[in-house]
Amino acid sequence: MTKFISVHVVACLTRQAITDLIRRFQGASDARVAYRHSWCDTVAGRMICAWEARDRDSLIHWLEEQNVRIRGESEWVMQVQFEVAADQA
Repeated sequence: MTKFISVHVVACLTRQAITDLIRRFQGASDARVAYRHSWCDTVAGRMICAWEARDRDSLIHWLEEQNVRIRGESEWVMQVQFEVAADQA
């Protein structure tokens, strides 16, 4: 499976609502998409998520099934094609 990063606007969500959303991601992971990690800034209203998925379309369709839409330029999905860890630089 390929790694992906997504960015979402969560400005209207409380910390508890974000936690519930992440738990839903964890519980809904399947053969198409696996949730891996999230980073949230509740002040700026942004959430970044790490995923593994067969392909970008599968991830976007899966997110739509979870009632998460990619809207406008402030939300996006990026395929990770190259990755370097701090101890590899």
